[in-house]
Amino acid sequence: MKMNTREAGGGNGAAIPQEIPVIEAAGTPSQIGWITGQAMREGIRTHLQYFPPPPRGRNWPRRRDALIDTLSRLAPQSLEEMQAIADGAAV
Repeated sequence: MKMNTREAGGGNGAAIPQEIPVIEAAGTPSQIGWITGQAMREGIRTHLQYFPPPPRGRNWPRRRDALIDTLSRLAPQSLEEMQAIADGAAV
């Protein structure tokens, strides 16, 4: 997939897509996520470079687990798809 980009942020090298990518995917949440992650691998990896690493404190594992637990109860298909996107993007 190719996207046209332009520089953003006053020349800091960040690229803003000029087009919204369209990904056609069907199947289970895992299959859709995998297809999306594969198609957007480069963009996902680039985007993640702008975020700091996860915190290393005592509370982080509890907060992460609480978020995963909440998503698994309220939106299990979304959680499944998000994990598959990460797997497909190899992040």
